[in-house]
Amino acid sequence: MENKITFKYGFINQILIIFSTGILFLTIIGGFIGDSAKQSSTMFSLGSEGLSFSVILQFLAVAIMIAALKEFIYSEKFLKNMMALWRTVIFLFSIIVIIIGFIIAFGWFPVESAEGWIGFFVSFGVCFIISTLSMVIRTRLESRKYEESFEKYKREHQEGDGEEDGIR
Repeated sequence: MENKITFKYGFINQILIIFSTGILFLTIIGGFIGDSAKQSSTMFSLGSEGLSFSVILQFLAVAIMIAALKEFIYSEKFLKNMMALWRTVIFLFSIIVIIIGFIIAFGWFPVESAEGWIGFFVSFGVCFIISTLSMVIRTRLESRKYEESFEKYKREHQEGDGEEDGIR
């Protein structure tokens, strides 16, 4: 029961992180190019004034789909013996497909616009690099913390009364 609750809150947490990051990123971009993209993009239909409710809900749908995809691809239900690298490649490719589907379905920018596609891939690349760097930094910090805890544990148990404590 507790595992289901933890999963549900973790899943909701992932959705909210993806959603809020995406909306923040769009808001910043919209502040710079919103007025010039107003006529050609449904995403920036309000210009630099903000994002419409429909765009916000579309991004929520994207966030839900990405979070669900992440849970599936990184679970043991999806190709149990697959390396993490290949799972990540499949995950990234799937995200791109989802977003391209939304671009086409909702007219986020004209499909024939080279500038739109360049902007999309540059934005996606920047977001990918930032998220990868943050994961690497977080992993290193957590690893360092666990190593320090383990070293402290070993010192405390080596200073004991000399009896065998089951650690080898």
